[in-house]
Amino acid sequence: MSAATNSFVNRATAIDAASGSVTSINGLTGAVILAAGTNISLTPVGNTITISASGTITQNGRSVTATTATVTTTDGIVNLANAGGICAVTGPTGRAAWTPFTLKDANGLAGGGGYVYTPASGTVDGQPNYVLANGWDSVDIYNDGTNEFTK
Repeated sequence: MSAATNSFVNRATAIDAASGSVTSINGLTGAVILAAGTNISLTPVGNTITISASGTITQNGRSVTATTATVTTTDGIVNLANAGGICAVTGPTGRAAWTPFTLKDANGLAGGGGYVYTPASGTVDGQPNYVLANGWDSVDIYNDGTNEFTK
């Protein structure tokens, strides 16, 4: 669940005790209207509203065969494909918070511990780096503006 969704859910807390219905959401009260944006649909069934999205999501990807690489602010997937299974990967500088990217051992050689990710600043899961330790491993990494985390 995204940070925005968590915010939405956490703020739908004013509940009428008699009816059990939501009486305010994100500071809005009364007859709150949910409006579907571009490529979004709202489907009410009983007391449930299902929110769906359509369209294509584009994620930038690239393969790295060098022994060093730096994740960019626009990378979505970085396939690590060095023939020796060795690559020192540095995290991006200035990437928007909560925008994940994926590192993937694209040749199954990570078992030697040669794919090492180091954030540009801060830590990753409280550590100075993250090692793809097994062949074909992948990891999704995101940041909170200060430190990075895996999911």
